[in-house]
Amino acid sequence: MDLQIIICFVIIFLLGVPHGALDPSIAKHSLGVKDALPKSLFYASYIIIAISVFTLWLNLPILSLAMFLFVSCLHFGREREQDCSHGGLPFGFLVIGLPALFNFDAVVSIFSTITFNSTDNQIIEWMTNIIVLLGIVGFCQYVLTVMRKRRFNLYGELLFLVSFAFLSDPLIYFTFYFCFIHSAKHLIGEFRSLPIEY
Repeated sequence: MDLQIIICFVIIFLLGVPHGALDPSIAKHSLGVKDALPKSLFYASYIIIAISVFTLWLNLPILSLAMFLFVSCLHFGREREQDCSHGGLPFGFLVIGLPALFNFDAVVSIFSTITFNSTDNQIIEWMTNIIVLLGIVGFCQYVLTVMRKRRFNLYGELLFLVSFAFLSDPLIYFTFYFCFIHSAKHLIGEFRSLPIEY
């Protein structure tokens, strides 16, 4: 396996995945998950969902990839739901679509690898074309948002994302965005939303 892939996955595992570590505290605060039984049900549900996703990916990798990409767009879009229409979904499309727009073949190769080369590349290319289209739509919508809001941080963020997607490998782009931008924002936001005793 390529050293770059190994390094990226290690970084994602160590710095990106743990950004959901506050979920139990959030559940305790927001859903009242405090007693032993609700806690057990919460953790059991977490484990069941994780196993179900893993099993689905093994058996239906293309469908799982499509669901993963859409959920990622929704999840990343929440960062800008106050600034962008449709709950920030155009921003999510922008984040996911930029690498495919600038490095189409590399994204197709990555998608083919993580779906175990289980299907004809034409299906992967078709999916990637859809992502490119959604990325362009998201970009146009977000540019309109930036122009309307006239906020410097939105201009800077947009310029950075476009430049980084253009200049870097898609896996490096995703690793950096997920671990050092999204996860950092997520953790800071969740810390702020929790009462001091948590």
